[in-house]
Formats: sequence, C-alpha cells, structure tokens
Amino acid sequence: MQDAGCKMQDAGCKMQDARCRMQVVAQRRCL
Repeated sequence: MQDAGCKMQDAGCKMQDARCRMQVVAQRRCL
C-alpha cells in the first residue's frame, strides 16, 4: 500500500519535473 503511494508520488514528481523543463525551454525561447 505504501509502495503504491510512493510510486504515485514518484510519477507526480516526474510530471512536475517535465513541466519545469518545458517552462525552462519556454523561458529560453522568450530570451
């Protein structure tokens, strides 16, 4: 049960990380 929660959290972190990377790329495009 806890392991599944950890996996979900990890997936959430990966999604957040991807979003951050997209933001950085967008910022670079603006500069």
